[in-house]
Amino acid sequence: MRATIEDGSNALSEDRQTWRLGYGQSFGENWFGEMYVIAEQNKADSLAVKKYEIEALRQLTEQGEFPVDAGVLFAFEKADSDDIMEFASTLLLEKEWGQWAGTANIRAMYEFGDDISNELEATAAL
Repeated sequence: MRATIEDGSNALSEDRQTWRLGYGQSFGENWFGEMYVIAEQNKADSLAVKKYEIEALRQLTEQGEFPVDAGVLFAFEKADSDDIMEFASTLLLEKEWGQWAGTANIRAMYEFGDDISNELEATAAL
């Protein structure tokens, strides 16, 4: 179980806090799942739930079994007050060279719902 509080009070953002409560557990030998409830609190408002997230991580290879370690992450996010949902799938790759490690995350994300125009996005992070 994990809880975090982010204070967004700086010159670029309004005074607000983001609260994130999560629970994670492995299920099976190569699967790990997490659930999150995300709430926000503005300076003048009370704490309110803004969205929910569910994530599942699948380990595809054992560490060191192949030249590159691989996994895949599936995530679903639902906004509480709006009809906005997001589904994402990310390919996770890692290669180690002695004390150095290189990673690549290749992600496809689909946002949909009545309160947003449906869109498909792809990103890569190295």
